[in-house]
Amino acid sequence: FDHHDFTQYLPDEAFPDLDGVGSEGFQSKTAAVIADARKHGLTLREVAYKVAKPRPEFIGTPDQVADLMQRWLDEEGADGFMLDIHSPSGLEDFVELVIPVLQARGL
Repeated sequence: FDHHDFTQYLPDEAFPDLDGVGSEGFQSKTAAVIADARKHGLTLREVAYKVAKPRPEFIGTPDQVADLMQRWLDEEGADGFMLDIHSPSGLEDFVELVIPVLQARGL
């Protein structure tokens, strides 16, 4: 939201009208948040919680990771994933082990 100052709004009132905010950054994400808030009549607090809550980690065998990623795509929708690699061989493992499973599934 382009570092928009949300302190000017009451957290338990309807999510504010922010059309155009976020145009310099993550437009698709901000537009999705605004649309979801309007569709479900969410307050600012509810939106903040929904956006900030931890996401599940994709940990497991290559097939399990691919299953989780596919489920995320099917149920939540995504236009990509950001990898947070915690081991020196993590990216190599992902590329060599998980990517082929995803490709075999046409993902």
